[in-house]
Order: sequence, then structure tokens, then C-alpha cells
Amino acid sequence: YRSATDVEAPHFSTMHAGADPSWANTFRREHTYYDKLWRLRDSPEAASQLYMQLAESVEQVDESTFAVKLKQANFHNNPKSATFNSIVNGRQFTAEDVAARYAFQKDAAGVNVLPGDFYTTGVQVTAIDDLTLQFSMDEPFAFFLEDGEGVMAGGYEVPREMLGEQTLKTEPPIGTGPYMFDSYEAGGREVAVRNPDYFVQDRPYIDKLQYTVMADAAAQAEAFRTGLTDVHDAANLAEAEGLAREFGNAMIWNRYPGSSGMALMLNARKPLFQDARMREAIHKAIDVQRVIDVVYSGDAARSWIFSPARSAKFPLGYEAVANRVFFNKRDATALVDALKVDGIYGGEQVHFMLPVESQNWVDAGRLLAEDFEDIGLNVRAETVVQDSYLERAGSRPSDGSPADFDITLTVGLSYTHFHSRPASSWVNASPENPELDAIIERISLTVDSQEREKISHEFENWLADNYGNFVPVLDGNSHTMFRSYVKNIDFDRARSGRGGWQVDRWLDEGRAEA
Repeated sequence: YRSATDVEAPHFSTMHAGADPSWANTFRREHTYYDKLWRLRDSPEAASQLYMQLAESVEQVDESTFAVKLKQANFHNNPKSATFNSIVNGRQFTAEDVAARYAFQKDAAGVNVLPGDFYTTGVQVTAIDDLTLQFSMDEPFAFFLEDGEGVMAGGYEVPREMLGEQTLKTEPPIGTGPYMFDSYEAGGREVAVRNPDYFVQDRPYIDKLQYTVMADAAAQAEAFRTGLTDVHDAANLAEAEGLAREFGNAMIWNRYPGSSGMALMLNARKPLFQDARMREAIHKAIDVQRVIDVVYSGDAARSWIFSPARSAKFPLGYEAVANRVFFNKRDATALVDALKVDGIYGGEQVHFMLPVESQNWVDAGRLLAEDFEDIGLNVRAETVVQDSYLERAGSRPSDGSPADFDITLTVGLSYTHFHSRPASSWVNASPENPELDAIIERISLTVDSQEREKISHEFENWLADNYGNFVPVLDGNSHTMFRSYVKNIDFDRARSGRGGWQVDRWLDEGRAEA
């Protein structure tokens, strides 16, 4: 099963800097060398989201304690890792391995892929016996089961003998996963082979996985066209439509909303945006449909706080707030005029910062700047390189002065980013409002998912009612194309169909020999 990527991973570790969401790392972590204890499906129904991998069961003993029973599984017995194969040698995976990984992620220098929000609960991870774990926290933690903020963030199980930075970075991977490491060529290709002793009987079906580094997007598209790869992420709607015309029924086209989206962040520490009228003017000034049509060729949708792809957050959806944050240039202009009369806004320049690396964002930002100028704001749009952009957008000066921007673009955020004490780089996203803080704190303490859904909708409605300084713009679509001989793709386990724990996938006879 063959794929391509445009970013080469700098090392093998799942836990250290460089273990970002590039396809090389997704290939290694999500469905090749490692398993997690459990995952969440992309399902809107809370009751159907959880599915097990290495865990046999998860029992909530009380609001802040969970007991986890493990399945019988072994680590790879793979001679390709000569140094550690002789130590690990296919031994049984145990609760002690899991406890050791959490201790390493919590305490080791240089680790940056870990469940940071989870660790704020004062968690203790204890091996009760070989196949029983206990997670004990100081307080209830609503996101315990989740990947992004909960216990499964960075939760790829490795042998405890390999828990060292240089070992994880340089040694061929050993995990419990459905595939074992075979070979790696820097700047070229990585190959993994079927694990014959996998704990799921008769799985996986596919004998070999391979990805090839192709830095040029056109080369990746051509590789898919000519049968050198079996899956391809189309660059845009036009490319996806072209492939659909070319291949017809010989191709599966999966179109789905992205999870990160595009939003504006108004610097809440600037006096200009502390007046609710200015925030309302910004919300109502944006002609989102123009951005969708001009920049995205219609291939996007108006968004609110959480994308439809973020099912674990129970997204409210834009339609539910459209009566408050709709496009209305006349009302927006009147609000700015009133601010000028009251002496709140005197025509000073509003600094709009755009990340130069994303042409779509630059193009969209320039259209938004025109919208703001149309309602009477004096806007200076500035393109900034990524490092400077992140430093300026994320910083909170120690002297208490506002960060060095007025408006910037950002991706979709989560609850904790909006709290007055956000533990993230987006510290300027918070309105610093005690009422909103209280809602977020209730969410984080509400373990019952049905009750948490109600409070999450209260959170989204609060931001609409108060015209929050986080202004969602759109959710773009992504397009993943599979050759039709790729069978049993589970889009609930990974919305793209590429990642996820998909040990049931196979290739039928429609594919020529590689």
C-alpha cells in the first residue's frame, strides 16, 4: 500500500520536536508501528465514539479515577533493530510500559508531544499488575478519553527499555503495531512489513506499506495518476475534479471538512477591542462568501467555533448563531461611526498580521482587510514569516502591555485557549472574562458527555452573544483520493481515511503488481 509525502521526518521519535502531523509521522504513528490504548471515532454520537485498541476495557471508578484492563499483546520481535531487538525480543506489553511512558513524557527534557492539559490534573499512572492500569487525578477531567487534550495525546506505546531521547530518535521503531520497520532511505522511501504476531488475529491484511518523499505536489499527483501510489491528497477542488473525470469509477473521492479552519483573533488586550461594539462590527463586516468564492473556489463553508470535523466538541454549527454574527455592512459601519463619535476610535491604524507561508491565508486576509476598510477602519495588512508571526501572535509581554498586533489569522482553537489562564501559545485568544472562565471550568469538570454537550453549546452561544474576540471565518474542505482497489476504508476512524487504526484494509485484484 503506497503513499507519498512532501515532508521528511527528522527522526523516528513519536515524542520529540519534529514529531508533527506530517504524513511521515502519521504513517509511523497512526497505523504502522504503534498502537494506542483506545481511540475516538469521528462520530457525533458520544456513545459510539470510543473504540479499543490495546485496552480491553476502561472503567470509571469515580469522577477522577479510571481503571484500564489491557489485552494480551507483544512488542515487535524485529531483527531490523539490532540493538533493542535483543533486549525487547518480542516480549509482552505490560501496564508497566504505559506507566513508564507517562513518567518519561512528564519529566524528560525535550518532549513536546504529550497530553499537557491532562498533566495539569495531578495525574498518577500506576501499574496495578501486568494487565491493569489505574489513572488517578486530583479532580474530574472531562477530556480524559480524548486524543487532543486527554490521556491519549501522544499515547503511542513503546517498550520502556527504549525510553530515551537518542534511542527514540535514532533506533528503528519498535511498538506493538500491525507493521514492523523494514527500511528507510533518507530523502527517499520508508517501508514497513506485516507483523506476523499481531494481537488481532489474522490482521493486518496488507503485507507491506511504503511511503516515498516527493516534495513537489505535481509529482505526487502524477504518481497517483500513473499507479505509483494508491492514495493521494488533492491540492484543491480543481485537481480533485480533474482526477474524478480521468478515473471515474476506478477512484474513490473522499471530500470532508478540515478540523482546523480559519479564524480571526482580535487582540483582547488592545483597548479598541475591549468595546463590544468594535467586536460586533468586525463580526458583521466580513463577507465570508466572497472569501469562499474568490480564494477557495466555493470549496469551503461558513464556520463557527468548532468545525463539524471536531465531533468530540459537539459543534453547535454556524446556523445556530447566524442571527447574531451575520454579514451586515450597514450595521457594521454604523457601529464604527458611533465609536468615532464617542472618541473610542480616532482613525488610528489597525495592524492586521498575515502568515506569508500560506498564500490562501494571505489572499483571504487581504479581502478581509478590504471589508474592514469599507466600514471605516484604517487597516495595514502585513505579511510576516512564520516564526515572527507565531512569536508576535502568541506572546504576552511580561510588562503587561498588549502583544504586537491588532488582528491576526489563526486556526480553530479549543476551550482552554479562551480561559484567562490559557496554557498554550495562543494566550491572546482569551477575552479574559470571569463569566466565560466559569463556563470553561464547568466543561472541564463535567465527565458526562451528554451534559458536557449542553455546556459546550452554552460556551459557543456566549461567544456569539458577546461578540467574542475570536471570529471564525470558514472551514475549508479536504480531498483524499483512493484507487478503487483499496478496500474497507474506515472514514469514522480517520476522517481522511489515510490515518487511523485501520487493520482491516486490503487491496483487491484490481491493482497491478508494484
